[in-house]
Amino acid sequence: MISALLKILLYRSPPIDIEKEEAEQYDQLLASIGDRQSQVLEYMLPYPKFRFLSYVSMKEKYVFHGSNNSHIEVFEPREQTLYNGELAKAVFATTDPIWPLFYAVFNRSHLIGSFRNGCILHHNSRYHYFSLNESTMNNDPWTQGMLYILPKENFTRSESGKVQFDE
Repeated sequence: MISALLKILLYRSPPIDIEKEEAEQYDQLLASIGDRQSQVLEYMLPYPKFRFLSYVSMKEKYVFHGSNNSHIEVFEPREQTLYNGELAKAVFATTDPIWPLFYAVFNRSHLIGSFRNGCILHHNSRYHYFSLNESTMNNDPWTQGMLYILPKENFTRSESGKVQFDE
């Protein structure tokens, strides 16, 4: 029942097949980063970036954080409000490469009213939703941003269950 409802209401992430040669190039790029911190990754491969990000996600070693701030050098937990209204001191990140892109390019200073978004996990599938009202859309809410790739070992999942947010 839950699967059918999710498929009707939300967008499912498309499956992505990565060829061996493509994966080898991605692995070389990841190896070039090593353990260095605060490095901008110069992506020059012939494949679309979303394919690389999907591959990074498949490695299950990293999480993603999107921000308009392209100069974050240290991630520190801050007081924030969770989707259910509870306060949490955290750095938010996700194993999903699509959801944080929204946060990277959405200029919250142009928000009028509220917005809703998320990435829901159910049976190893991801479902996305993004909702902005017409006033916000008419207020040019888009900007440039940065997608940070962080080591997954430094994060814990916020919840568990049959259906959960991927954060």
